[in-house]
Amino acid sequence: KGTLVVQESKGAASLLNVKEGQVVFEAAPDVTASDELAQGASLHLDAADAASLETEDVEGTCYVNFWHSPGYANLAYSPDGRRPWLSAAETLNGKPTVVFGEYGTRSVGNYLIFGKPLCSIKSAYVVWRGHNAGVSILGTSQSSEGAPRASYDYVSANGKLLRNNLFSAVYTNGVAVSRTDAMPVDQWMLVEIHSKDDDTGGLTASALCADRDNNGYGTGNYGGSDYAEVILFERELSEREKISTRNYLLKKWFPAAPRAELP
Repeated sequence: KGTLVVQESKGAASLLNVKEGQVVFEAAPDVTASDELAQGASLHLDAADAASLETEDVEGTCYVNFWHSPGYANLAYSPDGRRPWLSAAETLNGKPTVVFGEYGTRSVGNYLIFGKPLCSIKSAYVVWRGHNAGVSILGTSQSSEGAPRASYDYVSANGKLLRNNLFSAVYTNGVAVSRTDAMPVDQWMLVEIHSKDDDTGGLTASALCADRDNNGYGTGNYGGSDYAEVILFERELSEREKISTRNYLLKKWFPAAPRAELP
């Protein structure tokens, strides 16, 4: 016989571990290098990691069926055959990317949904390129009727990154941006978003390249973007972790971009 212990982890960074038969929460180790990836991501998708992608070759196109986090802790998958593809032609810094194709409604645009939806995201890092105003960076596969609040948001019709009162900071390539800053189209960038450090519980996301489905009629925004890497944290990152994770992605995908020093 055993004992089941249920415990809620709140506040500062914590990682779940099992030691000597006991479930314990431990603080995530601090980063030691200025370009080190913070630990404890709830979802990490990397197009450069071939082992993380389950693909199917159809007449020379390498379609993505499943895109796994390390250790298979979570994944993104195609629920209805609207699959993106892994492209060795559309590369970033010599590495392959995942292409979601044409932008449109659910019957046109490709998208992936998360195996486990995330409902308390504190920090998001997305290496991404959007081809149209209105495309979703991160969104939700649920319909707009009763959908989770404030999904990670998209480039609006006027070409500006939407922000709401749950966002504390938004950066592109390490530079802070505001609601009035236009987002470039057809340009690779690192989009970094942090939620407010308050009792709102963080932000929600359950899909790549999918906005809410407008009550199930398939008229949401799908496709129209490419992805190189997605890292989502449901724990609070320290300022050092935020900067070092940003530097890690800039070094990997945008080696000419300037990187900040750790505080």
